Amino acid sequence: MSGRRLAEPLDDGTPTMSRHAHASLATRSFCALWLCLGVRGAEPPQTPAESLTLEDCVRIGLEQNLALQNKALDCALARELFVSAQALYDARFGLDALHSYSEIPGQAQPTPGESETTTAGAALQKVLRLGTRLEFRAGAYQSGFDPEVPPRGSEAALLPLESLYSLLYRYNPLYAGSVGVSFSQPVFQNCFGALDRAVLAYARQRSESAALLLARQRQVLAAQITDAYWNVYAAALNARVGAESLERGETLLRISRDRFQDGLLDETDVLEAEAALATRGVHVVKLQDLEKGAAEFLKNLVQIRPEDWDRTAFGFPAEPDVLARQTPSIPPANALYEAAVRNRPDLKALREMERQAELDIRIKQQRMYPRLDLVGSAQLGSYGAEAEDAMGTDSSAWAVGFQFRLPLRRTAEKSALLQSRLSLEKTRNDIRSLLSVIHLEAGDAVRGLETAAKHVEATRQALALHARKLQLEQQKFEQGRSTTHLVVQFQDDRQRAEMLHNVAIGGLQQALARCELVRGETAGHEP
Repeated sequence: MSGRRLAEPLDDGTPTMSRHAHASLATRSFCALWLCLGVRGAEPPQTPAESLTLEDCVRIGLEQNLALQNKALDCALARELFVSAQALYDARFGLDALHSYSEIPGQAQPTPGESETTTAGAALQKVLRLGTRLEFRAGAYQSGFDPEVPPRGSEAALLPLESLYSLLYRYNPLYAGSVGVSFSQPVFQNCFGALDRAVLAYARQRSESAALLLARQRQVLAAQITDAYWNVYAAALNARVGAESLERGETLLRISRDRFQDGLLDETDVLEAEAALATRGVHVVKLQDLEKGAAEFLKNLVQIRPEDWDRTAFGFPAEPDVLARQTPSIPPANALYEAAVRNRPDLKALREMERQAELDIRIKQQRMYPRLDLVGSAQLGSYGAEAEDAMGTDSSAWAVGFQFRLPLRRTAEKSALLQSRLSLEKTRNDIRSLLSVIHLEAGDAVRGLETAAKHVEATRQALALHARKLQLEQQKFEQGRSTTHLVVQFQDDRQRAEMLHNVAIGGLQQALARCELVRGETAGHEP
């Protein structure tokens, strides 16, 4: 059995590592965030043609996540409320008609009898940006009266004047028509439309803040999916490393048994190989369980339907692809903080909320003012006993005046104003708190990225050293100058080093994603 090797070395003397296939990064902004290291990987496990890349996971997650869908509905609701607020300036057209009949005397009908009136009109109403309410109206009116005339000499006989009134109305029905305009102009409350404009701006700010919160929620979800994806990457790669280690253990056991039969090894060497193989079998089961758990967590985060879980797999990039690009320069924490202050949608949303609270205070202050409206109207028209008499404009009418309303206590208005001021102070505290959190996150993200890059380099060097050490010990074993115990120990050392390197690679990508999340430029910014 001499000449058989436990691991074939590469040309540079470094044994091959397991290689997974993986997908491109979640967004185009991740494409330049790869680390350049000099370790080659082994062949990746075969993945189904329908496997999901990182971009696929982010895209599907942003489309199917129910919490994100609810945020999108909130955003759509805020937009519709803004549209509804804009309806204040929409013109309104109305038609009205009324026919009335009465046998009861009144001010317009001083004597008993039957009266009928018919009115019809059309009106166009419009609110201007200055708060002026205008109404253009055209109308027509017709009235008729059939008096009840008691017999002559009875007690109910009409007086001469009443009798004359009855005859005039009976035989001379009145027709009238007019066109006119009326207006109402607020002077104190809603002075020249200030309240209307503030209400409209408030609705706009609410819509914009909802859109920014949705954008940040998309970024957070994309970062969570990215983090979970690289956990699956490391777990899958380590599961393959464990399986390869199990194969090496089986090979070592066969060699040990052959050499024991040839008298070159003791029985303890065979037992050592058997024990190592059993231990590695248990370890492989644990690694596969970790891979399955990480994959299921990602599937749930992406919100893949449970019935599709068994048909869903994930594709990964081969390690040289992950490490093919040079690591970008690590930004200073202050530069990352300044970029986050410029870009973060959640910070922009809070600033929109601050302006929204300021507008709310203006609205409440306007509503505390006394209400003084200047009102007026002007009409042109004509009237007569014939219908055509109502078609002219030879008569006119006009009116001007004011309406004044003053609440005596204004308890509710004062309370509402105080609530708005408290809300503004709370929002400003939230802004200061978020700025402090961003500063902390920026420093932590930069340190995490520096540590992750050093971790990858350190584990790469450790893996190369353990691989070389195993290679030399393997050569000694083939020459009969080493024991199974040492080979097993060196194999385990190399396996641990390779697994730590896999975790470091995934950790570097997670650190890069966290930096982008802190900066506010990760996937999902566009709602």
